[in-house]
Amino acid sequence: MPSPALLPHLSAARAQLTQSTPALCLTFGDVPSEYAAAREGAALFDATDRESLLVTGADARDFLQRLLANRVTELAPGQGNRTLLLSATGKVLADLDLAVIDEQAFELSGAAGTIAPLAQTLDRYLF
Repeated sequence: MPSPALLPHLSAARAQLTQSTPALCLTFGDVPSEYAAAREGAALFDATDRESLLVTGADARDFLQRLLANRVTELAPGQGNRTLLLSATGKVLADLDLAVIDEQAFELSGAAGTIAPLAQTLDRYLF
């Protein structure tokens, strides 16, 4: 279920939810208007099913560039991308969203339960 704080708003707006766990909001009834509101105004996202890890330091950009599947060096503050952390054999270790906070700070976010193992994996590559 969505977070308890969001439930009254979803109910009042007659939101259509998925039957999955956790339940996700599919629509509030008018997808084109919802999309326009998000593009032209603001959007609220329930991210309670996500965890994040902040990677900071002068070498953070180069460190992440060497480990992640998508480009990090070309991103400016305020930009981001969807990326993967891969093993040496190409196995997907983590499916992540990357956001550039500033030149020395990067936020990695993933599904709940994935960030603690991710932090341990990243620690192995620090030297």
